[in-house]
Amino acid sequence: MVTSKDVAALAGVSQATVSYVMNGTRPISEKTKKKVRAAIKQLGYYPNANARALAGQHAGVIAAVVRMNESTQFEELLPHISSMTREVRKRGASLMLVPAEEGMKAVRQLVGESVVDAVALFDIGHNDRRLPELAELDVPAVLVGTPGDSHGLISVDVDYPAVIDLAAAELAKSGVKKAVLVSEPLADEEGRYTWAIGNTESLWREAARSHGLELEIFNPASDAFSGVQPLGNRMREWRGNERIGLVVRRPRTTEWVLQLMLREGLAPGRDVALVSVCEDSFAASCGIPVTNVSPEAEQVSAKAIERLFDLMDGKPSGALHQLVMPKSTVRSTTPAIPS
Repeated sequence: MVTSKDVAALAGVSQATVSYVMNGTRPISEKTKKKVRAAIKQLGYYPNANARALAGQHAGVIAAVVRMNESTQFEELLPHISSMTREVRKRGASLMLVPAEEGMKAVRQLVGESVVDAVALFDIGHNDRRLPELAELDVPAVLVGTPGDSHGLISVDVDYPAVIDLAAAELAKSGVKKAVLVSEPLADEEGRYTWAIGNTESLWREAARSHGLELEIFNPASDAFSGVQPLGNRMREWRGNERIGLVVRRPRTTEWVLQLMLREGLAPGRDVALVSVCEDSFAASCGIPVTNVSPEAEQVSAKAIERLFDLMDGKPSGALHQLVMPKSTVRSTTPAIPS
């Protein structure tokens, strides 16, 4: 296990200097800081949060504020939580899940009582009313998502325009000329618009044009299966007529769309091309393995934790908004469709 003594030896400084650089307890020259940080990065050193807690510096707990209600798609959330849990444990800390339904009052209480060292906020709205309040708290914080205004807070997200371009490209490769985007309700139950929802239409139309696709957008009335059912009427019109490609924004909706296609006698891949925006593990586990564009939830959350610990250790914050590139995997739902 790498220790601060190893860092000190590599950087050519004392252990005390390593501690001062990491904790910001004494002024250190920029030259020395750079040497220590380079050694930390090279060795992969993470200070033990429990030791820092004993020193009165940290509680050793990171709060992840997530929505946990009937509309939560755990297929999307669990990869984030698994990744964050691994990353904080690597650094000797623990992860506390805080239901977003408890509001910022719960976050203020946890911070005020020094129960948590830092906050990762999920389900970011385009005009999220929580952000000004979070920015005023004296605690390191990172947003997992893309706000309209970050209020000076660091945010980490998948490069959503790249997600769209990859999905459109896969449909175009499968030979379709018309694409239907199965998006999501225009606003959640609290009336909050996410960046992805608010910018979907213009970005998708731009990507469709660049890949030679005609685009239709279908917004389900709700996150329930009943919200997707009207799409079945459109599917009946497709049988024996035009070649269609579908791209589905969320994993649970992907399962429902597959059910509708089979019910309407349409074979995924043969009659209709299908691309889902979901993690690889979900796409591969569907009854019919689905071509997908992965939003790389684990990488996004790992980067968010890295940025949080950088803030806790007084490292330069870097860019306020950091993007992670998505990736696509072709499966049986996007073969070349015969003309």
